Amino acid sequence: MNNVLILESFKVANFKNFKEFNLEHLNNLTVLIGSNGVGKSNFLSIIDLISSAFHDGIDAYFQSKGISFQDCIHQWNLESKISLYLKFKDTLQSLSYSYQFTLEYEVNKGFKIIDEKFTLSDGTSKSYNNQDFTVLNLKGDFVLSTEEQFVKSFLSNVAGYSFYSTNLFSNNLQMVDKSNTKTLASNASNMASLLYLLKSQYTVSYKRIVDTLKLVVKSFEDFYFVEEKQGTILKFKMKDVKYPVSMKSLSDGTIRFIILSLLLNLPLSLRSSLVLLEEPEVSLHPLAIDILGDLIESYSQDSQIMVATQSPYILNRLNIENIYVLNFNVDSNETEIKHIDNGKLKEWLKKYSLGELWMMNLFGGGPL
Repeated sequence: MNNVLILESFKVANFKNFKEFNLEHLNNLTVLIGSNGVGKSNFLSIIDLISSAFHDGIDAYFQSKGISFQDCIHQWNLESKISLYLKFKDTLQSLSYSYQFTLEYEVNKGFKIIDEKFTLSDGTSKSYNNQDFTVLNLKGDFVLSTEEQFVKSFLSNVAGYSFYSTNLFSNNLQMVDKSNTKTLASNASNMASLLYLLKSQYTVSYKRIVDTLKLVVKSFEDFYFVEEKQGTILKFKMKDVKYPVSMKSLSDGTIRFIILSLLLNLPLSLRSSLVLLEEPEVSLHPLAIDILGDLIESYSQDSQIMVATQSPYILNRLNIENIYVLNFNVDSNETEIKHIDNGKLKEWLKKYSLGELWMMNLFGGGPL
């Protein structure tokens, strides 16, 4: 989806290990680095929660994750409220809109949504009167302004991907469903469907994917689609192999890289409004991670993406102004987010790469 909006600012209070944070002046690319357990996944899950609220509702989000509202409260303080504020920039009209709401806990009743509000650039605000305190009014079928529709559309089309999940790889990935090609599903289940569509209708994007894979998988030649009894099946042409091979012949790392190459080379009309990528480097060769860093940078030229990573190889391919470091403050028992101070690293960067400086723990994000 080629959306005119980008998420420009993001404020959250009392969510998991974040007591409070405020990110401003976000660009198309936001990269989060930090040690295990510091909260990179929690950061991405905040936007995932908001996006899920626009699909199935907040209750469904808790159920799908196997957590309760109490699990999301900072330091399990049920007297606190989870507050979320998002500011959007209209890139066509140079206008901004903000949307916010608060989740409050009631003993023996669970959570409820309060203080839901939409604000325009001129300060004009619209407060919503919740009829159902577990459903966002902006999600409903009410009459909305053009600006509200923009924000609703944006939040309804956020996509999160965690490709270290072992349930990602199934026989379904080989099946083509020609009706399932809106964008890449969060579990990549429609990978074959999208590749089939791109091969026939988006040849430039398709060629980029094939050329990218050839850089990493030297034996790869092309994707191949065969008609079988159960339907159209994706297979792979490999060098010096007479017949196309099935997905079962490929390694997990190869499949992951195919999915990432597809995602990051989608044509604009098939992209989500915001993509969240969690540790995409898992099980990839260093050369593949280098190329992945270039793909992320290229994707961000036209679309908004947030990446949580621990890979120095990815950092080496990105600009320092897009990178945020997450550190855990032992004294306050919370995670803090900060930009890397480019000025302090100026001399170091003449001699070392950004990834090397992170491995040296010169700007935080090291092991707890």
